[in-house]
Amino acid sequence: QIDYGNSNTGTVTIYTSESNKNVISIDYKLNDGTNYRTGTVTAITDGTTTSITDITKAEIGDTSEINFIADLVTGTGELRIRAVADDSGWTYKYIIKNF
Repeated sequence: QIDYGNSNTGTVTIYTSESNKNVISIDYKLNDGTNYRTGTVTAITDGTTTSITDITKAEIGDTSEINFIADLVTGTGELRIRAVADDSGWTYKYIIKNF
């Protein structure tokens, strides 16, 4: 499944639309009008523990305030990725691939 989305808030939450999927891979681009980054984030779970990696493909300026976090949604167990920024001036665009 491939989903598209964007957000311009300080935190964006991206999650699987199906609880039986244990991997999310996201191709993303983000910017605040001055600083730009593109890359791939992949998260995996065994239903209890999560692991995440962010492979930045290219960056212009300083995007170090953006952090990606993986966790499980309480109650549903869905794997989700959150992109967290220090402020709300960032725009995210992403393609989600669930496995």
